[in-house]
Amino acid sequence: MDTTKTGKRAEVLAANWLIAKGLRLIEQNVRTRFFELDLIMEEGELIVFVEVKYRSQAGYGGGVGAITAEKQRRITVGALCWLAERDMFERPVRFDVIEVIGDGPHDKIMHFPDCFMTDI
Repeated sequence: MDTTKTGKRAEVLAANWLIAKGLRLIEQNVRTRFFELDLIMEEGELIVFVEVKYRSQAGYGGGVGAITAEKQRRITVGALCWLAERDMFERPVRFDVIEVIGDGPHDKIMHFPDCFMTDI
């Protein structure tokens, strides 16, 4: 399976898992030349920006560790642009990471809410 298909599969799994937990999917795969937002969810009034990381095995290092300071900056810029386009700056936000580990019917999903903080 190529990395694009694998990434999309992980995002669908993550979105469905969060929906089952009561969140509502607003948008998926928001991409511009400047930023990428995997999932944008809603939990009550809270807007949740979710970065999805896939690993075929847990031994390859955690997805949370892949959220570098630069990646956090890019996600934050994307979130600011997304909020500005919708005039939604009054809404509280949260930044989560979902790790999908596995390659099939026994995928493991790990959710890290409030994975990083920002000043928005």
